[in-house]
Amino acid sequence: MLNEEQVKELKSLVSKLINLNSEKLDLEFLKLEREEALKNDIATVCKIVDKNQNPLSTKVKMPFVISIINELYKDKENKFDVDYETMQIYKRAIEKKEVSQELVDSYITVNDLLDENKANLKEVFKESSILPKEVLDAVILIAKEDYQNKKDERLFKEYGKEKKQKDNSDILSLKDEILKILEDNK
Repeated sequence: MLNEEQVKELKSLVSKLINLNSEKLDLEFLKLEREEALKNDIATVCKIVDKNQNPLSTKVKMPFVISIINELYKDKENKFDVDYETMQIYKRAIEKKEVSQELVDSYITVNDLLDENKANLKEVFKESSILPKEVLDAVILIAKEDYQNKKDERLFKEYGKEKKQKDNSDILSLKDEILKILEDNK
């Protein structure tokens, strides 16, 4: 499959990728630590505290913080400002009944029905208490795949949108071969 030079290149590439991913992992955990410290400080300063005056860092909305930091320190547009202005335009239109109340009501109704359906789905699994968890997990996967297939079919039929399924079989097969080559050439 691969000549000696290609195997050498392959080993080098895999080694570089593993090292970069290891560095990425360290940086991501460092980011999480710093995020938590930042959220804790913001909670303290902004008085987001529990009844005992302990900061509630979990209540700090990190996407807002990131957007503000990007705006103030990286000269990026604050996407939440833009979103807020847009939201206010929509809100005024709905409040002033410029948008069809019938459409608003029908949207609320379908959302309520979806919430009810979600609760019914949970209830179905509660009723199946004699089945092992692994079996229930497999049933959930079957139901999710069935739902996704039907959704994809309907999206195509009604809107012409086709979701292309990735066929990774060739890549997975090649991955196995590469792992074997790497193992054999240690």
